[in-house]
Amino acid sequence: MTYDELLAKVQKLSVENAELLTRLKVGRDEGAQEAGEQRFRLLAEAMPQLVWTCKPDGRCDYLGPQWVAYTGTPEAEQLGYGWLEKLHPDDRDRVNSEWAQSAETGTALDTNFRIRRGDGVYHWFKTRAVPVRDGSGQISEWFGTNTDIQAMYEAEQSVRALKDGLE
Repeated sequence: MTYDELLAKVQKLSVENAELLTRLKVGRDEGAQEAGEQRFRLLAEAMPQLVWTCKPDGRCDYLGPQWVAYTGTPEAEQLGYGWLEKLHPDDRDRVNSEWAQSAETGTALDTNFRIRRGDGVYHWFKTRAVPVRDGSGQISEWFGTNTDIQAMYEAEQSVRALKDGLE
């Protein structure tokens, strides 16, 4: 499978996961709301991706257990915009700008950046965030996933090096 095929597969899974999380969390009626919330938490804890939610303005209000375990930092220290501290310094301003633009315009975010693991090592992640809208079309919250693409990134770098060596 080529890098582009793998990346397309990761993107498709990220979109499907975010859409499923939206359906589970939102629920269809008052009775389903509580069950949907419980199902959302169970799904978020079962997924291999880093899962999170944010308020309409972009402030993070939930980081799944995978995010907390990966970063090695308690959730409370990363809520709001504290999660930005876990991004590679070279990516931080760009990602903050992209995220602010998405939160302002209500458009989905689809980007790549590096997140620092608890041991200080950075990995590349494919990130997807989608807005959840209420009945009047206003954003009520954001659902997002981060998928580790480090192996794909390294494979792409190896292919580029081989290609450069051949030229």
